[in-house]
Amino acid sequence: MIVAALGLETSRVRFTLPPQEGVPSVRPALQLPSSPAAKMTLANTFYHLVTKRTSTWAFSIVVGALLFERVFDATADSFFEAQNKGKLWKDIKHQYEDKD
Repeated sequence: MIVAALGLETSRVRFTLPPQEGVPSVRPALQLPSSPAAKMTLANTFYHLVTKRTSTWAFSIVVGALLFERVFDATADSFFEAQNKGKLWKDIKHQYEDKD
């Protein structure tokens, strides 16, 4: 009553259609867009492929961690070798090996 007295209440009008024969009254849980204009976005595709199930989410985390480790290790090794060129054993071992 106080809300109506202050003028904060708004009226809502709802339109309902009568049920038709052969048309289900309950909307399906997942309704994909049917027209080409309503394509799935990248985030929506990522959700449906990766994060929707816990098993695929955990698998993608493990695979991502392994790939990140390999790329980071290769990058760090190449950076270290570039910074220390001429000082590493592979660069100077020919000076200390016996010549047969």
